[in-house]
Amino acid sequence: MEAYDARRNLIKEDDDGGDGYNAKIELIVSSGTVHFFKLRGYDEDERGMFRIFASHSPMPPITELRPGSSQSGNIEIGKSYWFSVRPASNGVLTVETTGDTDTMLEVYNENFVFLDEDDDSGTDLNAKIVLNVRQGRTYYFILSAYDTDSGPYRISARVE
Repeated sequence: MEAYDARRNLIKEDDDGGDGYNAKIELIVSSGTVHFFKLRGYDEDERGMFRIFASHSPMPPITELRPGSSQSGNIEIGKSYWFSVRPASNGVLTVETTGDTDTMLEVYNENFVFLDEDDDSGTDLNAKIVLNVRQGRTYYFILSAYDTDSGPYRISARVE
């Protein structure tokens, strides 16, 4: 499945992120915006019945993560944890997780436009995103467990 904005720019795609071999795309959307979705079989030989549906959830709580600090918690399977980072200076922002839990990170700008995602660029199975940032802008990070992993995590941010 592929998701497009109103100008038909590809904004996200997924193959098996849902149950079994089903696709699942989660987007941060604003009221009144239009999105298009393209659904197809994995390859040209895939055919069969399908069902596609959409649901909406309110924004979850967002925890401020200040550069030079860290937060700890426990990831539950299927839940997302939101963090905002607002750098005090221009530079390179690094947000990463540490611990034994396999983590995923996504980052969005202040307009909730998707910027990047990572699974295992950190140590072991930890996520790490390195991003050029501007002073005073807010960046949103979504932390989740990869696949069926759950457990403790630590997330930190620094600007260089």
